[in-house]
Amino acid sequence: MQHTLKNKLFQLLILFLLLLTFNLLLFPSFEYSYAGEKLRIPDIRFSYSPDEIKLLFNQLGATGRMLYTFQTAVVDMIYPLVYSLFLFMLFGVANSNKKQTKMIKAIRLMPFGIALFDYLENFNSLQMLSDFPEITAFSVATGSLFTSIKWILVVFTVLILLAIAVELLLKYVRKRLNMLN
Repeated sequence: MQHTLKNKLFQLLILFLLLLTFNLLLFPSFEYSYAGEKLRIPDIRFSYSPDEIKLLFNQLGATGRMLYTFQTAVVDMIYPLVYSLFLFMLFGVANSNKKQTKMIKAIRLMPFGIALFDYLENFNSLQMLSDFPEITAFSVATGSLFTSIKWILVVFTVLILLAIAVELLLKYVRKRLNMLN
């Protein structure tokens, strides 16, 4: 069992390093700006309107839209695989000493829900980029909904992970205090 835990921790470390690569190197290399102002692409917003998307795509210009298309079609298609596997494994390691109830199994799958809505958001963004300048309000509303659900699931996932971390820390402290008594 100890050997399996070491393997899982090593895999988590590799996935964590990949996450750092995406977040500290790859995504920052795709910086979008207009008139000296940094532009916020749909992926990092909670929601957006048709006017905001049309303005953004106009501000990006042809070159920026091509770069955003590449980022969405290539880089942001790999990223959900990395973070969902990382979070799935992290939940597994954090809950390895617990009975695997239906609730724990469902929570452990939440990262794949995030990835699903991230992919739906990506495909929708690619469609909007392809349709530009004829973007429909329905397309924007759909993309915005996918984005919002993605971020809601991210928040729930982070809160659950924080709760698990606090629980594990409290167990550790209780164990140490019991050893002292």
